[in-house]
Amino acid sequence: MKHLTGNEFIDYCLKFETDPKIVRLAKIMDNMPGIILDELEHAGMDPENCTFENTYSPGQYIRHLENEIQYLNRELSDTLRELEDCKEQYETMTVCELINTLKEKAMMANHQSASYERQRDKAVAEREEMKNKIILGVMFLATYSSAS
Repeated sequence: MKHLTGNEFIDYCLKFETDPKIVRLAKIMDNMPGIILDELEHAGMDPENCTFENTYSPGQYIRHLENEIQYLNRELSDTLRELEDCKEQYETMTVCELINTLKEKAMMANHQSASYERQRDKAVAEREEMKNKIILGVMFLATYSSAS
């Protein structure tokens, strides 16, 4: 087996090996060689010049992705911290406080819902008004064209 190249050995393992662990490792290794390049090409890299349409070089793009990951990790930790604060706040509330808080939130939701319904009704009325104006305009044009 020493005479086989890496790719030939992987192919051999995929075809003739019966141990599921070795087959799985061979499948992983079979997918590995171009995986980074495939991902970069999928992200918009030109495979011939290794440049991005948005003027990123591969290194810059990788740094950009690393920075994005750091930013998202910070956001996640902030959100988790806020969640813990809210959790602590609700755990220390009495039942009456919790009921009052939920009532306030329900009232706010009802007010928002009523506001949205008013906006919808206004839009429907405006649509009907525009429809009537169009009908009147068409009738006027029809009358005007038949008169001439």
